[in-house]
Amino acid sequence: MAKKSLENLAKSYEVENFFDYICESFINGNMQQALELFYEMRPSDRLDFMNELNYSTFDNDGPWQMDLLHDIIYSLKF
Repeated sequence: MAKKSLENLAKSYEVENFFDYICESFINGNMQQALELFYEMRPSDRLDFMNELNYSTFDNDGPWQMDLLHDIIYSLKF
């Protein structure tokens, strides 16, 4: 199944920024939803998202970014 572009994902969830939507889901305690949203992205977008988390360029920076990155890394299937 082909993955959707970030623009199409944002439109389908009616949000401006899909990366922020994933982060808001995680912050609000919806960890499983955040992971499911992560896996809806194309692999190249996933890498960009992980880089964003790693460099903490989102608004309201805090330690939660490393927690989300940790959960994503441990959910990866090789």
